[in-house]
Amino acid sequence: MFVSKEDGSIRVQFNFLASIASGDIGIQNKAFQEKLNENISEMRWFNKSEIANMDDSDFVSLRTKLILDKWLNGQIYPLDSISIVKEKRD
Repeated sequence: MFVSKEDGSIRVQFNFLASIASGDIGIQNKAFQEKLNENISEMRWFNKSEIANMDDSDFVSLRTKLILDKWLNGQIYPLDSISIVKEKRD
């Protein structure tokens, strides 16, 4: 999880490990990507060694590199480590 402050707003980002249960992966068409404000032109697979040896400039953002560095160093946490508290005060 990453927390950042930008322009007075707080951003909380969660990242999840996943695997493909079935089917193939692919890139969505441009019209679909535009709806999500995305511009993905290529998809590639990397093993842990390749990721560890990448230059910082190879990543789409510093945040992405930091996320993967934590994963490479074994910093993963189960979903039950996240607690949601709903509290209303009058």
